[in-house]
Amino acid sequence: MDSIFEEFKKTCVTPGIDSGKSSSYSNAIKYLLEFLKIKEINQTTVSYLQTIENDIKNKDSKFYQNFYKFLLSNGKSSYLKDGFVKAAIPHFYHFLKNKYFNTPILFANISWMYHYDGMEQINKSGFAYVRENNDAGEKYNFKVMPDNCVHGFVQCKNNKINIEELAKRYNSEIKTINNNRFLDNAIVIFFSTSPKGIARIVGFYKNAKIYEKPLKDINNNQYYFICNKEDATLIPVENRTFLIPKTINNEKTYGQDPRWYALKVAHKEFINKVLKYINSFKGSCENEDASSINLINEVVDNKINIYFDINKLQNTIPMGELYKKTNQTIFGTSNISSKLIISGRKAEKYFISYLECLNFIKNKDFRDVSNIKNYGYDIEFINNIGFEVKNIQTGSFYLTNNEISLLINKKTHLIFVDVDNGIWLLKNNSKILQKIIKSIKQIKENTIKNFQYLEIVDIKISITEDIKNEVKDISNLSKSQFIEILQ
Repeated sequence: MDSIFEEFKKTCVTPGIDSGKSSSYSNAIKYLLEFLKIKEINQTTVSYLQTIENDIKNKDSKFYQNFYKFLLSNGKSSYLKDGFVKAAIPHFYHFLKNKYFNTPILFANISWMYHYDGMEQINKSGFAYVRENNDAGEKYNFKVMPDNCVHGFVQCKNNKINIEELAKRYNSEIKTINNNRFLDNAIVIFFSTSPKGIARIVGFYKNAKIYEKPLKDINNNQYYFICNKEDATLIPVENRTFLIPKTINNEKTYGQDPRWYALKVAHKEFINKVLKYINSFKGSCENEDASSINLINEVVDNKINIYFDINKLQNTIPMGELYKKTNQTIFGTSNISSKLIISGRKAEKYFISYLECLNFIKNKDFRDVSNIKNYGYDIEFINNIGFEVKNIQTGSFYLTNNEISLLINKKTHLIFVDVDNGIWLLKNNSKILQKIIKSIKQIKENTIKNFQYLEIVDIKISITEDIKNEVKDISNLSKSQFIEILQ
């Protein structure tokens, strides 16, 4: 980093004038990056600095005040107070653009999906090749592969990405490996047209490689892009708010070709907006609501102390019709309630306590994976059996699209928990569960077909006599009986 600051300092020198400005600018950027704990300069750094530029100018902003305290404690407050930081940032942008960064950016138009993990039903309303083949190569675009990377696909009629045009536009170096040319440290923006007919950004890769010709993974699936799993962000459906217009300043954007290179001058300002947008997400690309959910998870998790006690159970499964007017029932999913999150976590911890009472060893016989992004269920058990735990205290539960996919693919079983009544198992081969899933799929397909302006995410399911007759009360089982009932 010191060498970067020295190079930047030289570019700030005014010929024939020894004013000390260059040192002040260089130090201002150095202290800013120290405060932000940035230890590596890349395109993400540039994009992030752009998002905080207004905060640096606003003395009333929380960022400004915290940064000022940091500088004050180090005897460097004059760099902010006298405007050196604010003045240095535009020079730093220019320096990085000309000296360090030529980041290729490619937009890839793909089919609309929820998870892109290879386990969901393909939406046939997408591209012609999807309708004809009932398959889409992009279905794995956000599935973590054995190499701890994600592999991205976009449909290419000539099986080729025009990396020469990208290299020319961004003045980037074309590299070669195994007779396949590629661009490094690129950004790939995945966008798709939702069932409502509006194109939105659905995810992105940073620090990615873009290959000219397709590669194949161990399962013979093609891909053109690759990046570390930490650099890949899938945007949850409810948060996909950034629209991709069909024209910008009277210039067309994407067309029938799924590869949009955005090479025209009119696209430059839009690209900057996209960079600011993707850089506004932290890690898993969640908006403020989702971030607050994570905060709730972190804060309350250690406060939830609940233990399985067989002597306190009434062994009566709560029925949906008994709870129609309960205040605990939460309708809809656009504004997720913290109460729902906490009640769900209580159920998970209660089931964990139950497993420990059966003498199963945590992190050996089972693992709590509820907050690990790439699992999609709550508890991983022996032989890779997954458990999705549902708190049914209100006589109902919800199933998300991802949970349905895992049940269909026999990856998980449902565990119903009511801390006052007991624990029940509903296996994935249950007739009533298959009937429920079939009904949900019919509802969603009918909605897409007849009500394009509606989009169903989660569906509430009431506990009925049919469900009651098929669940297994596992509260009183021994360790061996529990294993046996799963077979």
